[in-house]
Amino acid sequence: MANPWLDGVFGAMMSVEIVNDGPVTLELDSRKFTYDTPMSSRSQTPVSSTEKS
Repeated sequence: MANPWLDGVFGAMMSVEIVNDGPVTLELDSRKFTYDTPMSSRSQTPVSSTEKS
């Protein structure tokens, strides 16, 4: 008998379900942010695209 956790495929797509069983659920969407400097420089804080003029 094959065990799915032993015979899985590395890097395969996964379907994940979450149950909000805590005091707070935060939804983070990093696509709403842009960086003023290249990603190699981590000294800058991301700026929200809605805050830029």
